[in-house]
Amino acid sequence: MNDLPPRAPRSVLRLLKLLELLAHSQEGLTLAAISVALDSPKSSLLALLRPMVTEDYLVHRNGRYMSGAKTFRLAAAIFEGHQFPRAARQYLVELAESTDESVFLAAIDREAETATYVDIVEGRQAVRYTVPAGTVRPLYSSAAGLCLLAFQKMEWREAYCQNVDIQPLTEYTVQSQAALRVRCNSIREKGVAVSVRESVSDAAGIAAPVFASDGRVDYAVLVGQPAERFRKNDAKMEQLVKTAANKISFCFGGHGFDGTVINKPPETVVV
Repeated sequence: MNDLPPRAPRSVLRLLKLLELLAHSQEGLTLAAISVALDSPKSSLLALLRPMVTEDYLVHRNGRYMSGAKTFRLAAAIFEGHQFPRAARQYLVELAESTDESVFLAAIDREAETATYVDIVEGRQAVRYTVPAGTVRPLYSSAAGLCLLAFQKMEWREAYCQNVDIQPLTEYTVQSQAALRVRCNSIREKGVAVSVRESVSDAAGIAAPVFASDGRVDYAVLVGQPAERFRKNDAKMEQLVKTAANKISFCFGGHGFDGTVINKPPETVVV
């Protein structure tokens, strides 16, 4: 049984568009201007505007409507809830200084099934690996993507591995879904993901997971470097990356990686 009236979804969308419209207007807008912008009758808009003014979500002054105190508080709460802790960036900087390589913070987009570089600290080397913030990688190829994939919940990870259409980016990209599962298990055991020429032919990366207080992994710390400088089984580099990720985990109220998935029982995945 549907408890909402038939027009409720349209009203909700109109309300969201109204808030977005007023957010971009410092001086506020008249009812007539809002009506034109939203292509909505004044009578319908008044039904939305009046209670929002009463509840302090909007202010009506000199014939103009503008965002009110509660709207600003709501926006601040949303921003604070999704903002990466400011204190965490210092650990990205420290990692870049200690490795002389570029350091990236990658975030998983579960809907798009991708990893996005959301913060970057460039290395000081004359020849270095760098890409702009906002660069997107498949989960199955880059070190950051593989790390984020490996530390997702088993059900989500298995569904991804079962359905992903692997499109090789280089000759070294993982070739099959079965191989991807094996790779994820290895990453979970070791605590870091290593990728050499799998996403970009002349680049290598080492990534470690960032844990939230509930054990969820939304971010990974990545050191990227030219493949020609990569040293296989570089234990020191791997430990530096893992330590930085652990420190950032503490910013989220999480715990560092200790060889098992934090606060989670061991998993067995059929390959």
